[in-house]
Amino acid sequence: MILVPACVRGQENIKEIKFSDVIPTDYDYLRPPTVNDTPVVVTITITDVNIRSVDESDMSFSVVITLWQGWIDHRLIYPSWIESPYQVLDSRWVDKLWTPNLYFVNAVEGKMNNIITPSSFFWISKDKKVFYCVRLVLKLVCEMNLVHFPHDEQQCGVKMAPDNVSCLEEAAVLRRRSGYYLINVYIPTVLIVVMSMLTFWIPHDAVPARVTLGVTSLLTIITKQYQASMPSVSYIVALNVWLSSCIAFVFFSLLEYAAVIAMTTTKKPNHLFRDSPDLILPMVSTNFGFLLHMKNNQRRRDGRARRVKILQPSF
Repeated sequence: MILVPACVRGQENIKEIKFSDVIPTDYDYLRPPTVNDTPVVVTITITDVNIRSVDESDMSFSVVITLWQGWIDHRLIYPSWIESPYQVLDSRWVDKLWTPNLYFVNAVEGKMNNIITPSSFFWISKDKKVFYCVRLVLKLVCEMNLVHFPHDEQQCGVKMAPDNVSCLEEAAVLRRRSGYYLINVYIPTVLIVVMSMLTFWIPHDAVPARVTLGVTSLLTIITKQYQASMPSVSYIVALNVWLSSCIAFVFFSLLEYAAVIAMTTTKKPNHLFRDSPDLILPMVSTNFGFLLHMKNNQRRRDGRARRVKILQPSF
């Protein structure tokens, strides 16, 4: 609420001022404002940094910044009829005043953030200090080391290089929040591994139950690995190790059950050729009874024959 009247006054003053009131006739905007061939000191400040997104796949991040550049230009004229110690000039003055040739070394894309009106202006003071402010939307490259993903910490920055000056960099440390991976990766995979371990309490002869539970757990955790948002890098990250370990636990639970089945299953006996005591005893008893019966019959026949012989009269 307080800044609105100030902005209105600034716009009113801008309408009143002319290019000839500030810029002399012999002014060359292509030449830097040097004094006795001394380099121009340019101060660079970045404010209102807003990191919109970080993309691990192409190692880049999008950021919105406000870039301030300040220098002294003794060639300019500050109008004496302006009572304010400074004057705001709109974006129409960009092609009229000298500005540092600054570019971003690690920028892939960039544009001005012109949402309603052009977001750039000049700020000039009575002592000939000039500040150029512009709001930029940049896509910058950041070399990331994702070995500890998703518990990694990256250092990304904005690299700038003016003319004939070594590269300037403003760095920012990015720490990843692991809450998303805790809810969507870690907790589900832990529950799947625990569920696969429950097969150890199922009887080994319940083959359909144990096999179904183990195979379902294995397929679920493999699908979860492909659905996890992991960066496309050529090396192994921490999340790969976690998911591979979970797959190994589930696989070894199935392997353990296969070993149990192999150890408890024996070859079925052949009852046609096995000498069983249950079969020998009836056979022996039957043969022994048959022999006794035959022996008794033989005795009876011998006794009847003797009796007949004794009773036969003699003549």
